Amino acid sequence: MASAATERKLVYSSPSPRAILRPLKQPIYDTENVPSAGGAAQLTFFQRPMGQAFANIPVGVGKTLADTNMTQAAQLGTPNEFDLWGFNVRLGDTVTLADFQACMDQGVFTFNFGQGRPWLQTQLHDIPTGVGISGSTAIDGAGAATQVDLPVNGVVASKEIYSFAVGRKPVRIRSNETFNVVITWPNANPNPVVFVRVTVVLRGIYYSNL
Repeated sequence: MASAATERKLVYSSPSPRAILRPLKQPIYDTENVPSAGGAAQLTFFQRPMGQAFANIPVGVGKTLADTNMTQAAQLGTPNEFDLWGFNVRLGDTVTLADFQACMDQGVFTFNFGQGRPWLQTQLHDIPTGVGISGSTAIDGAGAATQVDLPVNGVVASKEIYSFAVGRKPVRIRSNETFNVVITWPNANPNPVVFVRVTVVLRGIYYSNL
């Protein structure tokens, strides 16, 4: 018989139950602004969640749900997860054709995932607009109405994305994994006449406990 000094006790514990996550066909999106002349030639997305100010302009203005649905910087937050199927990049509907071309020309799109490693790097032109306003409108001028095109990149349709699926499978972003998108213009700032609103959209399935 074991003595009191040598007696051992085993304590069994069961792991905490995993949160029940609901699959939602909901994108993750974030917005920054390309400043006019004199601004930086780089934008970083998914770093500033709701309530935090834009990276440059408007100065001191906090983001709302109209700008982003991120609630944490660069992470989804426990226990949420996301199956990433693809990307869209949308420029504001009020952008002029000249500023649209200036922003799209020579832009580079980089998706960083995990330990800041680039998982995708391609020309900005490769990332389609997806859903958006297209066509043309007439603006009354001093003499006669002027037709103005509403520029988009690619075909305007919900199915138009830059596919990121590997072997017909999405890339899973876990709750504690970091990610961001960086758009750069290595040769020169696009210098739009008026600042241009840019939204990056991650398309996929959002797994939420809400």
